Amino acid sequence: YEMSINWNNPAASQLNGPTVINVAEFDSHFCGYTTFSCLPQPNGATDLDPLREVVMWGLQYRNMGTYEVIVGTHVTDTTGTDVAAPRWWELRRPIGGNWAVHQEGTYSPDTRNRWMSSAAMDQTGNIALAYSIGSSTLNPGIRYTGRLATDPAGVMTQGETTIASGAGQQWSELWGDYSSMSVDPEDGCTFWYTNEYTQANGNWATRLASFSFDECLGGSF
Repeated sequence: YEMSINWNNPAASQLNGPTVINVAEFDSHFCGYTTFSCLPQPNGATDLDPLREVVMWGLQYRNMGTYEVIVGTHVTDTTGTDVAAPRWWELRRPIGGNWAVHQEGTYSPDTRNRWMSSAAMDQTGNIALAYSIGSSTLNPGIRYTGRLATDPAGVMTQGETTIASGAGQQWSELWGDYSSMSVDPEDGCTFWYTNEYTQANGNWATRLASFSFDECLGGSF
């Protein structure tokens, strides 16, 4: 939906839509639709909530001058056997045109679960994607990846970097409910990210991280 607000005459404001945009098929059926317990942890700890239902962070908008961009991400089952991975996508609209999918992809370089993701784009068109990661042999932690504006469409090319390594297991199925990726308005290049991970005592903790791509500002995590 798109709202045009008339501040001088609120009654003349308009709400138009919906605009239907077709995307590639994705699978939200994790361990059935009625359980929160699904993604494994080490040592037989309680399986975690895949957070299948929602986009975990508001869609990120950017005006690039000649076109507008919306970037988003949500979890998908990559294999039909409850292996979670972030499905990410970029919508574009030329000024005066219509929204359409510019690119989309799924980041799943191995069989570990990656979920509760969020994504954003810097001022030069590079995209960062960060998420929770874990498996039956990996304690829940935080990692990120990314792509440059000049990369082939639909792929994350920048490898995977660890923000925080989990040190223990959480003995509750509830996980997170937040995952925030934003671009610093001061420079348009620095990404700020926050998510949770597990400590050795089984309690969760929050980690804040910032990083940028050399191609935008010059710097690294």
